[in-house]
Amino acid sequence: LIRDGKDTHLETARTALSLPGLKKTDSRRDTIGKTINLGTPYGLSKWGVARKAQITEKEAAIFLERYFRRFNGVRAWMFQMQNQVLKTGFIRTRYGRKVWVNTYAKRWENNAINSPIQGSAAEMTKMAAGYYEKNARDPFICLIVHDEMALDLPPDELIMPHRKMMNEAWQMAGKELMPDIPTRIEISVGPTWGSKK
Repeated sequence: LIRDGKDTHLETARTALSLPGLKKTDSRRDTIGKTINLGTPYGLSKWGVARKAQITEKEAAIFLERYFRRFNGVRAWMFQMQNQVLKTGFIRTRYGRKVWVNTYAKRWENNAINSPIQGSAAEMTKMAAGYYEKNARDPFICLIVHDEMALDLPPDELIMPHRKMMNEAWQMAGKELMPDIPTRIEISVGPTWGSKK
């Protein structure tokens, strides 16, 4: 989907709901699609999906079954990560860093799935920040949270050049870390982080 430039949350919602014509503006894109896509690596079950999406457990079970049937590579990859941890005690991020997973810990299976995703996202964010700081004469990064960066920029004339530099930085990080997957980012502007648009 990503290689085809499609909206993964929308496609997941369309699959789960069996509504191929579902529009991007439909709130179910987020309540269903985003919940499943972002919750699955954390081991979100039908009960978790039902609670977060405010649907019944029966509906959540049907939605997850449809999701895993269409995107069967997701479940195969999840099992592959868990089996790798059982064999070696660790998984690797895209950069090759080892993340040790304690198989005696509660919910270790979720850590085996989540760690390579979160670890790789953290590496890509750090790389993008490095590329941006290298290319910007006066870097303005004031905050990094997970895979988001907040820049504190002076008046409007600087926004466009920094927007371009930030986009280029993420593209460079993406090509280095995941050359086989296109990098798409969203850049928002606002007077505060909470009001960005």
